[in-house]
Amino acid sequence: MALIAGLALVSAAPVLAEKPTGLNVPIGDTSRSDQEYVWISNASNLPLFVERVYPGLESARKALNVKVRIAGPTSVDLAAFITTVDAECTKNPAGVIVVGGWDDALASEVDKCIDKKVPTVVTDGDLPMSKRLTYLGTNWYNLGYQHGQYQCRYHAEAGLKAGEIGTISFLAASNFIAARQGLRDALAKECPDIKVVADEESGTNVEQVAANTAAIIQGHPNLTGMVGFDSEAGPGIVRAVTESGKAGKIIVTSNEAGRDFLNSIKDGTVKMINMEKYETMDFFAVLYLYTFHNDIIRNLGMDQWLQNPLPAIGDSGLIFVTKDNVDTILAATDPAATGASTTPTGLNVPIGDTSRSDQEYVWISNASNLPLFVERVYPGLESARKALNVKVRIAGPTSVDLAAFITTVDAECTKNPAGVIVVGGWDDALASEVDKCIDKKVPTVVTDGDLPMSKRLTYLGTNWYNLGYQHGQYQCRYHAEAGLKAGEIGTISFLAASNFIAARQGLRDALAKECPDIKVVADEESGTNVEQVAANTAAIIQGHPNLTGMVGSRFGGRTGDRAGSDGVGQGGQDHRHFERGWPRLPEFDQGRRGEDDQYGKVRDDGLLRRRLSLHFPQ
Repeated sequence: MALIAGLALVSAAPVLAEKPTGLNVPIGDTSRSDQEYVWISNASNLPLFVERVYPGLESARKALNVKVRIAGPTSVDLAAFITTVDAECTKNPAGVIVVGGWDDALASEVDKCIDKKVPTVVTDGDLPMSKRLTYLGTNWYNLGYQHGQYQCRYHAEAGLKAGEIGTISFLAASNFIAARQGLRDALAKECPDIKVVADEESGTNVEQVAANTAAIIQGHPNLTGMVGFDSEAGPGIVRAVTESGKAGKIIVTSNEAGRDFLNSIKDGTVKMINMEKYETMDFFAVLYLYTFHNDIIRNLGMDQWLQNPLPAIGDSGLIFVTKDNVDTILAATDPAATGASTTPTGLNVPIGDTSRSDQEYVWISNASNLPLFVERVYPGLESARKALNVKVRIAGPTSVDLAAFITTVDAECTKNPAGVIVVGGWDDALASEVDKCIDKKVPTVVTDGDLPMSKRLTYLGTNWYNLGYQHGQYQCRYHAEAGLKAGEIGTISFLAASNFIAARQGLRDALAKECPDIKVVADEESGTNVEQVAANTAAIIQGHPNLTGMVGSRFGGRTGDRAGSDGVGQGGQDHRHFERGWPRLPEFDQGRRGEDDQYGKVRDDGLLRRRLSLHFPQ
């Protein structure tokens, strides 16, 4: 019996689909002005938070026309932090943001909030085992990896083929564990003779950091580099390195510690400083909570507490400051500079204000009237139109016609709309068209399949490697349930598209790890044509008489797979299921591919993807 991995959702009991209930008024309507959203952290008045987090929260307050409040102890006091989270959720606010990077013990507090049906998201450091609705913040593994790349680069520039590096961070927090692993992985790959020789504690205390750095320097006389991963680490490292007389000799890369700390690059003490996008993570954290609380978007029409419509995870990104761009960044962020503006200009009215109702956003795709798009994408675009009080238009060829698709993108961007969404999963050749849009200063995002080498503002959509990996896990599971220790699997997808290449690699990696005697024996083309899929599936079955599984990774795949298998009497089995309890979407950390989500679901949330892609550029 062939085990077919499809894209349907099966529930133990029927679920009544309904439209979102929160589209009767636009975002920012005065009827919601009493809603309160609470940001909670340890050290809640940390200078870095005041400088970078508070402005993001203030932007959200104005743009959404709601109340936003800051809470939490002003010192590093985990017990008081936990007490605050519990107390705030007991008040039943519209939503809560928990800064998760302090301690993994916060996960249980997040769970309590969710159990009380208080929408709760996590920022800055994830709590992946909690029930949080989403994580929006820094990808810490990636941060560490890029520090490793910079350390390799600066060691090479100094003529050092070997070296010893020390690190400062919170040793027990999972986000910093991930960062240190990323650092080690980058060193191992790109400059393997440079090693991490010491990891010491930060404690968000410059004096403690300086003392611990001095101890590292004393214990490792051949030390060539230091990496500071938290906001207090950099200044403490600089103090110790300077007092030891090794400023400029020990290669220092660090997390940010406020705008003034950037001057340490100018004086040569620090080589690179990464800046987290705090304003981004906190603005969108409030927006995500607002979207959830007000029932603005649903997937498959299901209640948001039954099927969480928010993205599984959001990487807010990083800014890297070096000698090459430090003067530009200092000038651009100088509040005293003549003519400089460090405050967003679009906060004079809330998001859904009628003064913006003529703004037009264009969604562009191949096969733009594909039934799946009509059923799943169009409602998301319509929700965005109503919630944002703007115009949203659908464009693109109704057939699979890459040349016409490219022509449409070019033509639409020439019209200078407020923004463009390009469905990128069709062909990597679209990247150059996205670049042209960006060069014309037309805000452009990519959905459904990424174009990572383009200049797109962001990608919002399915993580295709993770999708493939979890299909592999399900194939292993169902082969085992069928008593099959070995097997042969075929796949159907677009063979040349990078997102499907990633999906097929994820499938193979999962099989290799979890059921190595089950192999992929054939990959065939989809073409979004059920007849072609059925024919190609039949060919796979005919060419591989011992075939035990099929995976269809695109909209034509499942129907065509079933048509092919039914044709030879191998009835398909749709294995997707809906678990009881709190359903979490799977996450994907680019540095730790293929981690198993504890609920094991793969979701392609088209509605949400389109709704959250539409944000005007003011």
